[in-house]
Amino acid sequence: MNELYEFILENEVIYYTSDLNDIVVNNHTYKSASIYISELSKDSLNDDAAIVCEASIYPINLFKFFNPSVNVYVRILKENGAQIFVGRVKDCEFSLNDGKATIRLATLGGLMKTKIPTRTYSRNCSFECFDKNCALNKDKFKLTLLGSQCEIAKDFMSIKSPLIKAKPLNYFSGGYVEFNRQRSYITKSEGDTIYLMFPLANLNSTSVINCYAGCDKLLKTCKSKFNNGVNFGGFAFVPSKNPITDGY
Repeated sequence: MNELYEFILENEVIYYTSDLNDIVVNNHTYKSASIYISELSKDSLNDDAAIVCEASIYPINLFKFFNPSVNVYVRILKENGAQIFVGRVKDCEFSLNDGKATIRLATLGGLMKTKIPTRTYSRNCSFECFDKNCALNKDKFKLTLLGSQCEIAKDFMSIKSPLIKAKPLNYFSGGYVEFNRQRSYITKSEGDTIYLMFPLANLNSTSVINCYAGCDKLLKTCKSKFNNGVNFGGFAFVPSKNPITDGY
């Protein structure tokens, strides 16, 4: 029996089937694709699964350079609609030889067994910019560019625009760029150009690109750039040396 596969990215669902032809189930069209289950564990608390498919299908192609900006969940169903497995994409491995991708999935039970990092004490802020602890509204520190307004490098590793230059010096350094559920860290913001850590595939003149301000985790920046000192997550006034052992 063939399986049905649903890839879920927030409010977007992409439907595939291992059948040789497209299938309509519950008013959803499952597109025929080269996809199959390669592993499926039996432990109900720690279910793991792996599926193999063409590396070019969406959204798996987003994992070629780095993880997409949102979690990707997968539901595997029998052709009659009975659920076989549901879990989150844990990682992907791409084969250069046959153009296939192996996608490893884990259930919530399996993910909960992973080690959760604890908060550290340091002078620098331990929060991620725009997370729930930082509490900033990222849309207030966003610059939206149209591809037609930009000069995009052929290797997709830099973006140039006069709108970038209009922002303060190094405004985007340490921030990130988001496009079509892809995200890349901004290594440097210089004049009218931002430089990326990873390429954003398929950028073109019709693209809508969101650029977000960067934070260097310092209290001074938190106050002057973001006016958010009240939510600073570091301990800026901790002495740099131990007064008991090293004196004042």
